[in-house]
Amino acid sequence: ALSPDGKILVYVGSHGGGAARLYVRPLGDLRARVLAGTEGASQPFLSPDGKWIGFLAGAQLKKIPADGGTPVLLAETPVLWGASWGTSDQIVASTQGRLAVIPATGGAPRFVAPLDSAAGETQQRWPLALADGRSVVYMSWPVAGFTGARIGVVSLEKGTTRVLDLVGTHPLALIEDRLVYASASGAIMAVPFDSRALRHAGTPTPVTDGVFVGPNGPLKGSVSPSGSVVYVSGSATTQVVLAGGSVTRTLIPDERQYGFPRFSPDGKRIAVTIGSSGGSDVWIYEIASGTLQKLTSDGHNDRPEWTPDGTRVLFRSGNSLWWQPADMSAPAALLFSSDKTGAWEGVISTDGRTLLVRLDGGGGYVNDLAYRGVSGDTTLKPLVTSPFAENAPRFSPNGRWVAYSSDQSGQRQVYVTPFPGPGARHLVSTDGGLTPLWSGDGRRLVYANGQQLVEATLTLTPTFAVTARRTLYDGAFATTPNHANFDITPDGKQFLLLLKSATDNEQLFVVHDWKYELRARMGAGKP
Repeated sequence: ALSPDGKILVYVGSHGGGAARLYVRPLGDLRARVLAGTEGASQPFLSPDGKWIGFLAGAQLKKIPADGGTPVLLAETPVLWGASWGTSDQIVASTQGRLAVIPATGGAPRFVAPLDSAAGETQQRWPLALADGRSVVYMSWPVAGFTGARIGVVSLEKGTTRVLDLVGTHPLALIEDRLVYASASGAIMAVPFDSRALRHAGTPTPVTDGVFVGPNGPLKGSVSPSGSVVYVSGSATTQVVLAGGSVTRTLIPDERQYGFPRFSPDGKRIAVTIGSSGGSDVWIYEIASGTLQKLTSDGHNDRPEWTPDGTRVLFRSGNSLWWQPADMSAPAALLFSSDKTGAWEGVISTDGRTLLVRLDGGGGYVNDLAYRGVSGDTTLKPLVTSPFAENAPRFSPNGRWVAYSSDQSGQRQVYVTPFPGPGARHLVSTDGGLTPLWSGDGRRLVYANGQQLVEATLTLTPTFAVTARRTLYDGAFATTPNHANFDITPDGKQFLLLLKSATDNEQLFVVHDWKYELRARMGAGKP
């Protein structure tokens, strides 16, 4: 995030595999300084005067003086998709998939406008509070996913929402009556914008291309109101490798934007998400023959999981869950959809009878875990409900336990609860944990913590206990808090990991006075 005057850069970083923290780098200096007390920070943003930095840590929205000090808790925000500090000393945040106002001095979030259901809106993300203190521009998330996202506007005074006919993912700034925003194709766009009528008035113009836009729509960068920009260019490509003991070898030869690799139950194939500027799809890699074949094709599919018999692959598409024969002998079929909520991810129990779903925060759900029959009785039943964010649920091999991660303590940790409950929620990790996976014998859990894979040995009966923990892997690999980004071989001896490509072309750019390039590109003057 850039300060309003474009002179200070705030970013999330980590050192030596430790917890992520906020770093402040005045662009006139050569060194950055860490802000103590910001462990686990993400999504930084600055106050209009540049004196405060807001950020998310666990399930809490906090602020800290830009020159250092004690963090201040502002609100509990279990799911955050961007925040913007308005001029009227209030913060507009996307929490639970809707826009809410939070006092900059602290207080409970107050939802400000309904979803525009007529426009197919399912969530409101990445808000930009305008300087008038009365209006917000945001990303309208549709059923089809971020490639079909449009820009929406909200009047805070009237509490009304309107989705514009403007394709885009992340509003960034309003500079000289031009709305600057990111597109799913990886470009920074601009369009003339009437801030009083809250309408765009003209044809969008690409100003900078080749920027990094994440799969949920945000630009990996920032535009200051003063007209400077910082952004990451290129794409974060990875290698799919097998790691274990002292040996690490590349499994899939090509370097691409891989995500969520999963071994088939027999260990002979891998289902994996591959991203591109057009979205993401699920592919199947056959290890013996070295062939990679595309399973889905409409550009908004990810988070694959195998059925226990290995014949089908379950995946998320938009806000629904689908499954398809892995040999492509039939088209994909809808497995889970709801007019009350959507699904972030799903897994099927080892007996093939039960579907476990993480709900997407709509319809009053807040990343809760629920289950239903794969067929027969498909009534959705709650398993873990809380005001916090539960992620990455996994059935134990015997189907009697579910492991998951949650930020209920203010830090993401791994928990285990009996299935189908009710029962206690047992804490497994101690200093942080993400995306747990069970071993084949059901006696161990492997989870990510920073740049480490940690194994917890469990006793499940007669009482639950964690009897040991040890680090299995220590090295740089791609992780995500929302869905397991690694896997374990069926024999439990090796790990399937995503390592950053040696030829990755990611670069960080800072452009001062970028507004003059903006003027020139839009035909309003010379740079």
